Amino acid sequence: MRYRGSVTLTLPVTADLEPVHEFDMGLVVGPVRDRPRPAPQGEAPMPTTLQLTDIQEVVLSISPKDEEGNAAVLEGAPTWVSSDETLLMVTASDDGMSATAATVGPLGSATVTVTAQGDLTGAGSDTLTDTVDVEIVASQASALNTSAGTPTTRPGL
Repeated sequence: MRYRGSVTLTLPVTADLEPVHEFDMGLVVGPVRDRPRPAPQGEAPMPTTLQLTDIQEVVLSISPKDEEGNAAVLEGAPTWVSSDETLLMVTASDDGMSATAATVGPLGSATVTVTAQGDLTGAGSDTLTDTVDVEIVASQASALNTSAGTPTTRPGL
């Protein structure tokens, strides 16, 4: 892609001089390319695996960064979903920058997915996604639940 434009050049004059020539100067810039990108700086990404007991919940949050590790703005509120709401319910905050993942009770595994638009032009071409796999395990024992079998006659009687 080439860009064309014009440039006005002004030189300081220290004496009364008559202009000798006038001219237009063209300027060509480009092509514009992204420079090599270093690994993002800043905070570590969300953990990919998280273990919760069947009675726990956790707040997950995002902190968008650009490729240089600077804080970045998102287009609209991010969305959060659970792969299995019978195991793990996800409730997003009003601004979508965080969500609470709460276990429902049964044991198993579910994935939390957060999706956001990083494209501020509105074209929607820069969809960003991150996931957290959640393993739901049993919490500590809280009752013994004693049961009795069917009564029988003692041997020898």
